[in-house]
Amino acid sequence: MHRALCLAFGLALGLAPAILPAQTFRSANRLTVQATGGPDFRVLFRGGALERDYWCAAANYVISGLGLPSRTRLFRATPTPRKQGQGVGFTLDPARATAKNGLSVFGSADGTISAGHARSTFCVIEPEFW
Repeated sequence: MHRALCLAFGLALGLAPAILPAQTFRSANRLTVQATGGPDFRVLFRGGALERDYWCAAANYVISGLGLPSRTRLFRATPTPRKQGQGVGFTLDPARATAKNGLSVFGSADGTISAGHARSTFCVIEPEFW
């Protein structure tokens, strides 16, 4: 019985990536990004993640997942502050942006940052230890 359970669990873990919807992206900082349609996407909630972690995942998705240039502007689509247990919505459409992005941005006339700047500033990837 124990062996059968271990085998079933191992099989389920092995198939997990195949079961995930095609519109999901796993960022380098281990947050999951989900396409929500058009220029919008959401970085799913993860306990302990900081605001910068969500921006990092959004930048990784835009550059690595969508293949867009690092100069692409990122806009926050969900208002601040976010509710407990809620991810952060982002958009590439300035018309769908919220008034506050949750960041202090200096030097940007429109209060946004590029995907490249977000990735280089907010992505602090710590190595995993096995």
